[in-house]
Amino acid sequence: MIWWLQDKVRLAAEIRGLDRLAADESWLVLEGWTQHELLLAVDLRITAHGVDYSVRLVFPDTFPDVPAWIVPQDADTKWSGHQFGPGGSLCLEWRTDTWTPSLTGVDLVLSAHRLLDRENPLGDGPKAAVASAHDVTPVQRFDWDATQPVLVDADCLDRIKEGAVDDLRAVRWYPAGERYLTYVTDAQSRTSGSAPPAAGGPYPFFETPVFVTAAAAPEGPAPTRSAVAEAAGFDVVTRAQFDVAETALVVFGVPGAPIPIFAFDGAEARRRKWWPFSTDGGQRTGAPPARCGTKIAVVGCGSVGSKLAETLVRSGVRTLVLVDGDILLPPNLERNALDWIAVGARKVAGLKAKLLAIVPQAIIVDLDTNLSWQRSPRVHAKEIGIIARCDVIVDATGDPGTALLLGSLAARMGKPFVSVEVFEGGIGALVATCVPDRDPPYPRARANFEAWCEVQGEHFPRPPAARYGGFDEDGAPIIADDAAVTVAAGLAGRAILDIADETPAPQERAWQLIGLSEAWVFGRLGRFIGLSVGDPPPPAAPEVDPEIAAFVQERLQELLDALAPAK
Repeated sequence: MIWWLQDKVRLAAEIRGLDRLAADESWLVLEGWTQHELLLAVDLRITAHGVDYSVRLVFPDTFPDVPAWIVPQDADTKWSGHQFGPGGSLCLEWRTDTWTPSLTGVDLVLSAHRLLDRENPLGDGPKAAVASAHDVTPVQRFDWDATQPVLVDADCLDRIKEGAVDDLRAVRWYPAGERYLTYVTDAQSRTSGSAPPAAGGPYPFFETPVFVTAAAAPEGPAPTRSAVAEAAGFDVVTRAQFDVAETALVVFGVPGAPIPIFAFDGAEARRRKWWPFSTDGGQRTGAPPARCGTKIAVVGCGSVGSKLAETLVRSGVRTLVLVDGDILLPPNLERNALDWIAVGARKVAGLKAKLLAIVPQAIIVDLDTNLSWQRSPRVHAKEIGIIARCDVIVDATGDPGTALLLGSLAARMGKPFVSVEVFEGGIGALVATCVPDRDPPYPRARANFEAWCEVQGEHFPRPPAARYGGFDEDGAPIIADDAAVTVAAGLAGRAILDIADETPAPQERAWQLIGLSEAWVFGRLGRFIGLSVGDPPPPAAPEVDPEIAAFVQERLQELLDALAPAK
């Protein structure tokens, strides 16, 4: 659905809010409503320090669940350091990570004026820097493809720095993508299991020799092979081995100092970066046509999401949208459906490769992002639009904010929504389904569920900082192991497939609590609890005045004209 066709009350508020702002503020001129790349937009002129900036406020079809954005009307213009490239959207105070549906286009215009007034990019007079509020993740900061990092577990890297490493080895392979990945281990890492399969097995891993020296590394980002050998001070035997090695790693550095590492592929030498990771943690069926034609979005491809996606494909679903921005690292292997061949790849890329190996005819769309990251609102809206066009939307992130966003989106689009989460310590799981015309939207259903928990005299078991982990009454750690995760993913898969088959569970079992221990309510109410979380709200039919109806008709005609083939 397109928001301005569906929610004309909100549309009226947006139009009148911008009209009032233009009437009250001399620095703003409203030039007229239009369409931008098939999206509703309004052209504005913002004046700062005597300079006019022609901007366009663009509303995505999923507004107001996701923010609108402001771009220069000229697609080649770049004014600010707080802008996503020439012609890109301005990075304002209200972004994908700070946006709430209560904010409006007026808030964005005010923010854009503050930015341009303070930076004053084209005017005379004072120019001031605007502090950045970006808080990106290490995965976003790290140029993974360009640097081709060397993976190593943190304990092994510490031993390398201390000069206490024994029998350092490396293996190389090609995870999903075109660049290779290198993984370094020592004898202790291999004994503890923090290592990939040995070369020569069924996987495309091969060994590459590692040469270690306490000498200082040569200067420059890409010295020659001979320069690296000279700087390393190899003895005659080691130099001969190095000279004949087609691929090799050379590790420099004295104990306690940063450890430079160079990788060779033939004569080419390149400085690489270490990518250490924590070693914490323990050690097709027939299907009805409706199911085969269902397009499902799975947001979150971790332990639950990866198993769930595999279950859906093995059960006949042929079109999936996978969303996750994280990279698969060795500790993830305990519960994820992926294996060593995908370590170093984005989880969505690895999972896509695995699913296509199961069903080559499947259509898998992978979006390597997290919906809670700070990023361009234009990109955010595009990717939310891809999710919104699916027939069923599934949240497997375990993140309450993402679940609420997706649940609200599904309700607005009239799509079934399923959220699955594993309780702390693996005591049980929740599979929550919200089917249009049967259940209330997810935010209201969630509130009703938590109220039910309070009636039982029990607080809802929210996950601790270490996802799926917790402690028992004696302080001993309890972990949601692979069995708990697999049960949750399997039951969620069953609920999703029933929806795809157009045979969803009845309303009284819309939300399913699955007990895996006697803890919480499961000790009193049993191991399986089906709940109704309320009735759907009555259909609303707000009155719309003729002015707004005419505005909608004009914008709709513009959209139809833009879609019509040229004569």
